[in-house]
Amino acid sequence: MSQIRIAVIGSGYFSQFHLAAWQRLHSDGAEICGLLSLDEQSAKAMCERFSIASRYRTIDELIADAPDIVDVIVPPEAQLALIRTLADAGITVICQKPFCSTLEEARIAVSYFASKNVPLIVHENFRHQPWYRAIKAELDQGRLGELYQISFRIRPGDGQGADAYLARQPYFREQSQFLVRETAVHWIDVFRFLAGEIEAVFASLTRLNPVINGEDAGIMLLQFASGARGLIDGNRLSDHNAENTRLTMGEMLIEGEKGVITLNGTGAVSFRAHGSQSIEPINFDWQNIDFAGDCVYLTQKHILNSVFGDDDISTRAGTDKVQEAHSREHDVHVPENTADQYLINRVVERCVYESSEQGCWLAVSALS
Repeated sequence: MSQIRIAVIGSGYFSQFHLAAWQRLHSDGAEICGLLSLDEQSAKAMCERFSIASRYRTIDELIADAPDIVDVIVPPEAQLALIRTLADAGITVICQKPFCSTLEEARIAVSYFASKNVPLIVHENFRHQPWYRAIKAELDQGRLGELYQISFRIRPGDGQGADAYLARQPYFREQSQFLVRETAVHWIDVFRFLAGEIEAVFASLTRLNPVINGEDAGIMLLQFASGARGLIDGNRLSDHNAENTRLTMGEMLIEGEKGVITLNGTGAVSFRAHGSQSIEPINFDWQNIDFAGDCVYLTQKHILNSVFGDDDISTRAGTDKVQEAHSREHDVHVPENTADQYLINRVVERCVYESSEQGCWLAVSALS
């Protein structure tokens, strides 16, 4: 039985979660066919750890192997040239966030893939965290009635001291734009997923730890098209009440006419009706595997089923699998984070930075 062949580019810190997820998705039709990385030592370690038989030495060698999907897990400054080469070969691409090094590059990538009629998807996994899927289901069922406000306090507590970020992701220290571009953009996407499109932003950003280059704290106010408001309150130096502060990375409060939904640092979601003191847990199934509620696995499963159809993806074979799937509209769904949709997050991100610099509200449409 033929599998959907997945080639992976990159062997940095976060690639371990992608590779583990693809390996677990073998029963869903996924097969890691090879790895390409410029880092000899880490590439060898990843191949041994995940039993990857093939190591590509060049992008041409990867393309010649005709994978169905290439999962690109490289820094943003290396993404555009690489994914354009893959688009020329007609290969579906999953691109890690931050998506390209600038908004302008991201727009070029979206336009280029559209011109080639090749799928380009951004690996934004936070909206696939199981607590946000549960909250979305409650909102869709009208649990809160009219939505008033959604707020999130980013509090991972990993940004203090002279050795901040060195143990896990030291490149964080060098980024000139950090909190919003690297972290808060996740909640820009989550807020859009839960509450709809963002029309305007006001932001005030600052740097608290002098050993890093970029901002590590800030307040972001959001105006949704629905009339609801949003607040992203980010501070990477402070923590929150959780054994693992990276599980949810903070706490959420969603307020509406019928009550309040809360998310705490353990991943627990609850509802309190307006005027009541009784708190009702919202139950949902999830697994505490790998990163943040197994959201990498859930993201990749969603992409796999969306691109190839979820009827029986493991039976599809040959180099025309993507084209065949896209021609069968009743089988195929559009992935949630197509690059053209994710581009909106980058526009909002740009607005946040410009609002902080100018000290005023900015309309998102001004940069669209």
